[in-house]
Amino acid sequence: MESSLEGKENIHVKTFVGHAIDSNLRYAATSGGVGSALLGHLFSSGQVNTSLTFEFDPNTLRYAPRLIYKWEDYHPTGSIYQDMDLVGFIRSHVSEIRGTFACFCLPCQTASIRILLERAGHACFLLGLTCSSQQSMLATECLLKLLRIRKEDVSTLRYRGNGWPSGIQITLKNGNSVFVKNNASLWSDVFHSRLCSPKRCLYCQDTLNKNADISLADPWLPEFRHTETSGESLVVARTPLGEKILEESTVCSLVRIGDEKAFQSQRETILRKEGYATHPFRRKWLLKLQHWSWYRTVVFSSPTILKLHSKLLSRLKL
Repeated sequence: MESSLEGKENIHVKTFVGHAIDSNLRYAATSGGVGSALLGHLFSSGQVNTSLTFEFDPNTLRYAPRLIYKWEDYHPTGSIYQDMDLVGFIRSHVSEIRGTFACFCLPCQTASIRILLERAGHACFLLGLTCSSQQSMLATECLLKLLRIRKEDVSTLRYRGNGWPSGIQITLKNGNSVFVKNNASLWSDVFHSRLCSPKRCLYCQDTLNKNADISLADPWLPEFRHTETSGESLVVARTPLGEKILEESTVCSLVRIGDEKAFQSQRETILRKEGYATHPFRRKWLLKLQHWSWYRTVVFSSPTILKLHSKLLSRLKL
């Protein structure tokens, strides 16, 4: 069944799959490195003058955005599964933006960032991330608790990157490291528990980031799922500007594919979100479970109980 809610707003859509030609950038990124490579191209060609990078604070375990004015100051971090007020950050620093601005953003942020920048007189180029749901800091805290790792013992933490599909990479202050894979793992159970997502995620109907110039996604397709390890990006040009940047770029290897592949790669997420709209009781129950602090405490008390919670969600199609 095709989605009734994804993609109708975009008349100008072309879909590709590919990766950054720079093998180091490809490996360090979440999937394929196309977004980071394009950002580098935009800086080097003078089409972008300001962007964002993110820095990790081991004291808070949080990533924080920082404005940058040259490509050399950009640090690929992979996905960041921490809810942050990116729109608020840009609004409070808009006077520091020089010229054309570019950044990565989630579907719930893209339209607001574009309006904010254009009202301030800045052209922008938005690289949209596909999103199944964002996570509050509770997800990270619960994972560490289940792994019996104290927050104060963490030196660095990455959620994605360094191969595909990769996983959580934790370095401790004693030099030891811990890896939790991205799929079929303790982390995926925490992520998909629905107990750590902001409430707005349960109302979101935009998975593929329809308001971006270019949308980026993991290629969760049979031809990649079991064989790809370095990383490929599913790339959707959504505006004439997005298509122009892809056509002129020499930093990525891209192959045109059927536009239906974008939906197919995110089919489960898209249909789940549509289910919240067509069956409101599902959203109602999830909001109730999120509200019960005692329930979250019980669920995250052990990996076994968390697994039972996951089975309950699957049975109830939540």
